[in-house]
Amino acid sequence: MKGNGKYYIALHGEIHEVSHAVYQAYYQGKRKEKYIYEKDQVHENHILDISGMEELEAESNCCLASAESSIEDQLLEQELHNHLHQCLQMLPEADQALIQAIYFSGETESSYAKLIGLTQPGVSKRHKKILAKLRKFMSNL
Repeated sequence: MKGNGKYYIALHGEIHEVSHAVYQAYYQGKRKEKYIYEKDQVHENHILDISGMEELEAESNCCLASAESSIEDQLLEQELHNHLHQCLQMLPEADQALIQAIYFSGETESSYAKLIGLTQPGVSKRHKKILAKLRKFMSNL
């Protein structure tokens, strides 16, 4: 909340005072999750989006983990995270650019389509094909 210059986030039933940058990153990630969830419900897609978590990790320069998660869970999550980045590197540069724009830079399919001179449906179709490739790469764990 901005009126008094203090910012708060509710985590695990507790209220924490945070900096403005952390507050913005947290709620930007929450808004993006909600948007993707609603979009997935309309199109009946089941996409795992970890970009909000990665952006927050990058800004805070730390690894986020639940206080209740075990060391084994944290290691498995880190291994999955590393595998995802290896799979992203296996994609052609054009596909990597699309994933970078949508998941890491916050672009929409429409804005990315304008940027590269394609239609939004064309970018959407390409996006779905790339996600299918990534699922295939990830399944070969």
